[in-house]
Amino acid sequence: MIRLLFLILIHLGSLPLLSAPARAEDQNAPAQQPRRVALVIGNGAYTGGGVLANPANDAIDMATRLRQLGFEVVLRTDADYMTMRRALTEFGREVKKGTVALFFYAGHGMQVRGKNYLLPVDARIKIENDVGTEAMDADFVLDKLSEASLSMVILDACRNNPFERRFRSGSGAGLAHMAAPTGSLIAYSTAPGKVAADGDGRNGLYTGELLKAMGMPGFQIEDVFKHVRSNVVKLSGETQTPWEASSLTGSFYFIPSEAKRGTDVSSAPPPESAKPMVVAAVKASPVAAVKSSPVATGPDAASPPSGSEEEAWAQTKRANSAEAYLAYLKHFPAGNYLGQARSSAARLKRAEASKDLGKVVKDCAECPELVVIPGGHFEMGSAHGSPSERPVHAVAILNAYAIGRTEVTQGQWRAVMGSNPSHFSSCGDNCPVENVSWDDVQTFLVKLNAKTGKQYRLPTEAEWEYVARAASTTHYSWGDEVGSNHANCDGCGSQWDNRSTAPVASFPPNAFGVYDMHGNVSEWVGDCWNDNYDGAPEDGGAWVYEGCTDHAYRGGAWGLNPRFMRAASRSWGTPGKRLDTRGFRLARNL
Repeated sequence: MIRLLFLILIHLGSLPLLSAPARAEDQNAPAQQPRRVALVIGNGAYTGGGVLANPANDAIDMATRLRQLGFEVVLRTDADYMTMRRALTEFGREVKKGTVALFFYAGHGMQVRGKNYLLPVDARIKIENDVGTEAMDADFVLDKLSEASLSMVILDACRNNPFERRFRSGSGAGLAHMAAPTGSLIAYSTAPGKVAADGDGRNGLYTGELLKAMGMPGFQIEDVFKHVRSNVVKLSGETQTPWEASSLTGSFYFIPSEAKRGTDVSSAPPPESAKPMVVAAVKASPVAAVKSSPVATGPDAASPPSGSEEEAWAQTKRANSAEAYLAYLKHFPAGNYLGQARSSAARLKRAEASKDLGKVVKDCAECPELVVIPGGHFEMGSAHGSPSERPVHAVAILNAYAIGRTEVTQGQWRAVMGSNPSHFSSCGDNCPVENVSWDDVQTFLVKLNAKTGKQYRLPTEAEWEYVARAASTTHYSWGDEVGSNHANCDGCGSQWDNRSTAPVASFPPNAFGVYDMHGNVSEWVGDCWNDNYDGAPEDGGAWVYEGCTDHAYRGGAWGLNPRFMRAASRSWGTPGKRLDTRGFRLARNL
């Protein structure tokens, strides 16, 4: 095992130095210590990038040490993407001025073209461009700690890139150099771009030495790393030399010198038998809340069994079904095995859907064809579009679903409704139906469902954007430039541009086998209109509320500028409004 970078970012702002003398009138009063909070993540049980032995141990022992040092600690082991993202988001809410905040990560890490990423256990990286959506950007971590008066980010990331053979260039061993801004310290377990050795015992070499040094009273942060560097050089036979870049302007002590006569944790190493804990704290706080309930296992997954969480988890693993893991997540929303349960449920769900991936479903002769879409996660929205496309946020769609292979056509509408409201009716039965309102679509759905016995619906905004992106991160599924003859819009270079709709499937499908997600007609979706994504669902569900007066639609149209075709672009309309630029496509659960 090769171990990667140890990064600590310490930002010293308005916080008084921990070593500063008290004022004369306070000499006899106990020193007021700032609140210390920490988020600790250890990922080792990777489903596609090689299993690592020590990260969970490193994280557990680091959490133990930090609790001894007065930190309120949230611990996550074997975290998938959404677990990491949510943990960081929730942790960021606890990081305020006047707090000391620390983030520790152990597991796979990589750099791609000079940018550093941390890998969740469910990362599925086939090509280099996947990294941006499958891995956690290190800058996101730094952003969540930016409000702290003093912040530390510690990354003990495995230096052997498990996906390196799939990349073109610029993604070799090691993390990229990160410059230390004023008031910060960046410490590496070895020189940037180099590899670091793993230990033979419970912890990685560098982590083990750091755990010891953190428990030594009277050591300033620089002394901690000097001590660690000296020991690592000696223990590695001079093959590994830790390295730091510092712009510190003040002092920080894990244990001030006056603590020598108090609790000295330097002689209390982390226990070898430490039990994984997902959330723990020195004192109660929102960061440290734990909720536990019995988990459902066995034949009836809805009936939670008696016994401890450990027993329930053992039963869940024996069942090894997506339903069992989902039941665990339901009954233990802050349990000890969230990451493993989510990644296992997602893996099994993907396996269930894989046999039908790309399969076309057609429920009746007049029914639209649907394409089976696997669940997955993606970054929804855009930081460069309108305010309604922000904030960019992670969405996890766990279950597979089916979505229209094309927009609903005039012929399909006529077969159900007995009429054709389209402005471009002369285009023919294979052209998309348009000039239909959101209310008209609801009537169509009622009649189609009665005819077929199925439960057709409009896709949610998240489902729509997930399919429009088709695993891409660009403006359009084919790239950032509109190009020529990829779609039908005002400026798309097609024969129908700014003139009329085009027959469906006139342009190549995207990577999911779906046509016309960009252009031709804008498409109603199932969500109410919301001005931005503050508070948006993270599970891909429809965002609806009582008293909804406007509804969202997506995708641009034949007479609109290409910017409205971007995967992230959003618009809204009143439910009774009909336009010849608006149509829809169907979706249904599987």
